[in-house]
Parts: sequence; structure tokens; C-alpha cells
Amino acid sequence: MRLKKAGEAAAVAGKPLTKHTLSQVESKLGSDFAVDFGTKYPSKVVGDAVAVATKMHAKYKAQFASCAPAEL
Repeated sequence: MRLKKAGEAAAVAGKPLTKHTLSQVESKLGSDFAVDFGTKYPSKVVGDAVAVATKMHAKYKAQFASCAPAEL
């Protein structure tokens, strides 16, 4: 939702959505998640933790490719 708002704001301003803006949105989301203690995000496992972790890994692994070893 935050990314959509950032994209819409850029479109209204007639500017492209930049990598810098995307990075800011991702950083804010990560920060909010790290410091929120049960008000927005669950503090206990909801559903199958392995299935959730597998899905998240598949979705976000490309963003962390530079941190991973060449082969696992």
C-alpha cells in the first residue's frame, strides 16, 4: 500500500518512481516491522511458520542475492 501511494504521488507530480523512493518505502516498512510489538503485526505465529517462511524466501530472495553465497 505504501508503494502504491508513493507511485501515485510520483505520477501526480509527473515524475518517475525512483529506486531511492522505493528504498525509502522498504526501509520504513522494515523499521516499522522491527519496532512494532504486536499492534500492527502479529507477535505470535499465525498458520504454518515453515510455509510462510518458504513463501517469503521465494518472494524476497532476489533482494538479498548480494548477501548470499554463490551456491548453497
